Amino acid sequence: MSLMSQSSQAIRIRGYEYYKNNMVIQSDMIDNYNYKGKVKGSGDAVYDVAINLKKPRLSICTCPYAKDNQKICKHMIALLFSIDKDAVEEFEEELHYIEEEELFREDKKNKLVTGFINDISIGKLKQIVYDMLMSKEEWEIYQYIEDYGD
Repeated sequence: MSLMSQSSQAIRIRGYEYYKNNMVIQSDMIDNYNYKGKVKGSGDAVYDVAINLKKPRLSICTCPYAKDNQKICKHMIALLFSIDKDAVEEFEEELHYIEEEELFREDKKNKLVTGFINDISIGKLKQIVYDMLMSKEEWEIYQYIEDYGD
């Protein structure tokens, strides 16, 4: 198993963003399977990262998410991308697929909602809005009225 396959999609996306935003400030090859580096985190934080390509669960990072629990974090993925351009290309293909899927789901959701709104009576629509607003906090109702009222 690889670092990529053992990380969540959200971690891979964040790691890619860190890589693209030049958050990897140092990367060194130790041997064919081991790399170490420093990756910027939130604010002024800089994390020490070591990745093992052969045994990903031996990878470590000093960030709060991965420290002491063998989780693959965004800093590890960013370091991986900085040393493996093939991984970057493969992920960019995956990212393109993810974006296409999101567009498809958004279009499907839009058609579903539009069809529902076009088929429902005004009275029923008013009841739905009433029920929705009554489930909100008072300040949210005022905000809704401010945003959508005449």
